[in-house]
Amino acid sequence: MPQRFYYYIIAALCLLFFCTYYLFPNINRNYVPKPKGYVKVVFPPPKYLDLKEKMPYFPYNFAYAAHAEVNQKIEHEKKEDYWLNIYYPIYDAVIQLTYKQVKGLSQLQDYIQDSHQLIAKHYVKASGVVPKKIYTIYGNEAFTAEIQGEVATAIQFYITDGKKHFLRGVLYFNNESNNNYLAPIIQYIKQDILYLIHTTQWNIA
Repeated sequence: MPQRFYYYIIAALCLLFFCTYYLFPNINRNYVPKPKGYVKVVFPPPKYLDLKEKMPYFPYNFAYAAHAEVNQKIEHEKKEDYWLNIYYPIYDAVIQLTYKQVKGLSQLQDYIQDSHQLIAKHYVKASGVVPKKIYTIYGNEAFTAEIQGEVATAIQFYITDGKKHFLRGVLYFNNESNNNYLAPIIQYIKQDILYLIHTTQWNIA
């Protein structure tokens, strides 16, 4: 093979090297796959309904999101009359509510302590917990815990008048989506929870 042919090959390789590294400097030579993307979530504007329109016999009332559904489909052997689901079909999420009529300060303290213990069970997997106390214009005291990280329940809360009523809520998702995807949905439903807390009233003495 003529020696000139080798010169041509060497010249072609040098030209390729020059074009790659000098004429096209923005080419990413260490390609890293992009992280998995998520479908954009569109949130409906806030609109609320009174629970008493659906459950007039309940001992409590509050405003809940109009695009959510209320039902009592609770599979639990200790199910009680006034337990309730607020189900978000768009996000496959549910706020489960349990109600207790309080008979004395000691019993109320037990319910509050049980609620804090249930929150504490998530500390092992949680990356953080944001607690908050709330006092409403209707004379109720509430406590919310926003539990961050890959945990089963993103938000837990309770509401009480400090005398006769105790309402506890837990936000669940029925799917196994990554919490990075769920984060904006959690924050959206959190606003509904806060509105629920601030509008809670008791229907019996």
